Amino acid sequence: MKKEVGSDSCHKLSHLQIGMGVRALALACNLQGGSTGDIDLYQLLRAYFWDQNARERINGIVKESQDPPRVQR
Repeated sequence: MKKEVGSDSCHKLSHLQIGMGVRALALACNLQGGSTGDIDLYQLLRAYFWDQNARERINGIVKESQDPPRVQR
């Protein structure tokens, strides 16, 4: 049985493992590919898994996009 990777060791994922994950995501979402137009899931996931600072910034952007907009008075 393969050991699952958690947030404490995701930086150890190989280039090949991330590429396989992107291809699986592209197939599951019926995307033309993992890198098409202005979408580059390969670079996004490499940065997300390999760079903790990038991961924190990406998580912040995602959180902001999900928060309801605030009404300015």
